[in-house]
This record gives sequence, structure tokens and C-alpha cells, in this order.
Amino acid sequence: MKVIVHLPSNKNDKDELKKKVAEVHGDSVAAYIKKQPWTKEQKLLMIKSIADKCS
Repeated sequence: MKVIVHLPSNKNDKDELKKKVAEVHGDSVAAYIKKQPWTKEQKLLMIKSIADKCS
């Protein structure tokens, strides 16, 4: 299977793409955590753990 990807060539468009990818990823993680059968405290702990690894 061949896949062709057209990436932006200028800095502003690259920055916009990075921002959108991060937004979609963040939304996916939030949706995953939200549907887990964990307590509110466990969910907050998971979010804090993720945030700590990102900084």
C-alpha cells in the first residue's frame, strides 16, 4: 500500500498543523479517560500523571 502525504511547506502552516494534531490527540485522550470506569480521583491522577510526563 502506498500513501502520499502532502505536508505544509511554510512555518505558519506547519505550526497550525502541529497545533491541530495536538488538539485532536488531547481530545482522544480526554475521551478515553472519560469513558473509563475509574473514580474521579483516579481520573484526575491519570491526567496529572500525563501532564507531568509532558512537561
